[in-house]
Amino acid sequence: MTLLHLLVGNYYDVKDWPAIDDELFKYLSDWSCDHRRSLAGIKSHPAFNFISTPRRLRNWVVKNLPIEIDEKWMVALQRLDTNKAPFHTDTIREWSYNCVIHGEGALTHFKDHMNGPTVQTVRYDKNKWYFHNGSLPHAVTGANRTRVAVTIFKFEPEVLGSLVATPLLVEAYRKNPYFYYDQCN
Repeated sequence: MTLLHLLVGNYYDVKDWPAIDDELFKYLSDWSCDHRRSLAGIKSHPAFNFISTPRRLRNWVVKNLPIEIDEKWMVALQRLDTNKAPFHTDTIREWSYNCVIHGEGALTHFKDHMNGPTVQTVRYDKNKWYFHNGSLPHAVTGANRTRVAVTIFKFEPEVLGSLVATPLLVEAYRKNPYFYYDQCN
């Protein structure tokens, strides 16, 4: 099955991948809820942002998940700091693998077209991996103020999405594909 086949008509898929081990999971949850972790000058939406990420997360992914990643792949933390996000298509990616580490319980809704009806809804469970099709319009409702997920994806600077363009994020990535890793961890 090709990636194009996965994207067409597929909103999400549950992956049978290992859960993040308890010690790293707790560390990431505690780390990610510290609001000082936002990447300065890179904020892409008032409520949603990539945050500084401990390098040990990437090391865990390389060792434990059945995907081969290189410098074109981001293994990062993303945080939603509100109880909802409007319908949008993703910026800098068409799809991702995600694992909620804090604030489970929110619903993700998908549409086939921005002006169309909601066609699929899913609740992503904590510490479970999912394929997420960000090229289709999707929204989040019912989040408990702070929702954090590990996100893994191939960085695609030409994908601008519908919500906002992120030239500062693209510029930072082109200068250093690992710009979002915390240098101390």
